[in-house]
Amino acid sequence: MDSAEFTSTASSQLSALAKTAIQNSWALEFDTLAESGVDRNGMDSPMTSEHIGNEYPAESTMMKPYQIVGYLNAGTYYVKMIHNQPITGLSLTNGNWHTVQLSWLASTKTMTMTLDGTTTQNYAIDTTKLGGTSVYWGFTSATNKNMPSNQSNQLRLLDVPGAADLLNRKLTMTSLPSQLTIAQNTSWSPTSKFSYDRTDGNGTVTTNITNFDATDGLTYHQIWDDESETTTTLINTTDYSANLTAANLSKLGNHKLTYWVSDAYGHESSRETVNVTVLSGKLTLKVADTIDFLTTVLTGKTQQILRTGDLSVSVDDGRINADQNWHLTVQQEGDLVTSDGQKLAGYLTYVASDGTVFDLRNSAASIATEAANQNWSENWASNQGILLQLSSSSTPGNYSGQLEWTLSDAP
Repeated sequence: MDSAEFTSTASSQLSALAKTAIQNSWALEFDTLAESGVDRNGMDSPMTSEHIGNEYPAESTMMKPYQIVGYLNAGTYYVKMIHNQPITGLSLTNGNWHTVQLSWLASTKTMTMTLDGTTTQNYAIDTTKLGGTSVYWGFTSATNKNMPSNQSNQLRLLDVPGAADLLNRKLTMTSLPSQLTIAQNTSWSPTSKFSYDRTDGNGTVTTNITNFDATDGLTYHQIWDDESETTTTLINTTDYSANLTAANLSKLGNHKLTYWVSDAYGHESSRETVNVTVLSGKLTLKVADTIDFLTTVLTGKTQQILRTGDLSVSVDDGRINADQNWHLTVQQEGDLVTSDGQKLAGYLTYVASDGTVFDLRNSAASIATEAANQNWSENWASNQGILLQLSSSSTPGNYSGQLEWTLSDAP
């Protein structure tokens, strides 16, 4: 690159130039164009060959001003780069690949560079100039008008231990139950664990990672049915918790929870599923509040009176962890009477599907019995189920009465 131009040797001008570099950095320079001339072409002077050097680019002490005397721009100051521990006389642009190996020894704060397996140089790194204990590393490049047009430099990474560590990782979850039956409008927040491991590249776990932090981006994901994905950040913990709220569990029926754990480097655990059945948490009977019978002309004989329409009865068994059958019965309560207390010479009956008639005055008729968590429904035609039986002595009038339906969680 070209040397900077100054009007004096003032340190403030050098500091301003240093601020344009990558701050808090150390650089290992591979220079394929030695600028050893005068004026702007003297950045590398007095070196005259391709070379390697190391510098702290953001340190103004790495630059040295010089003045050109007896040249076109006499009286103007330029800057030379101070190359620490330079390796000169190299031929890096000979058309061959050159292998560079870098090894960092934290205990001595030493970076060791080996070129083509033969040339080795140790660099003592002043880490106080790097602004912290964690660093980013990478590559930069520059050129200028003096670079030969036929020079083409390329870079290829052969082995990056840090990247291998990030790539060769594995997330494994201890699964939640695959089936869940839960009461409506409750909540569910079970906690389980996951394992975060390093592998050998073939998927075989080598070591467990326990010191992960926010940089690793460990995240718990879950999707409820077809709703949007929700996430929870996991820092310094190998626990994860599902979270089903009362809003999630407000709708009866079958649902699906999908969940997994991921990191910032593209790894995911297997996606697991919990099939969730939401129940009401109780036995529920549904039957019409009012049953109407056909208007009838009395004949002086016994008569069976049909309803005005079909009658539907259903039982929803939403009990959680139920271990007993349920049983539904029906019985007439008291007499059928008019509004002024006149009793009907008649009674309600239950007519089963096989035609059997049960008198509901003296005892309850068994309607249905089912095993635990078995729902039931019946839609009786107008000539089945609850009917009205009249005796020959019945008198005209508008009669009403009550039925007692009993749903019990007992055999």
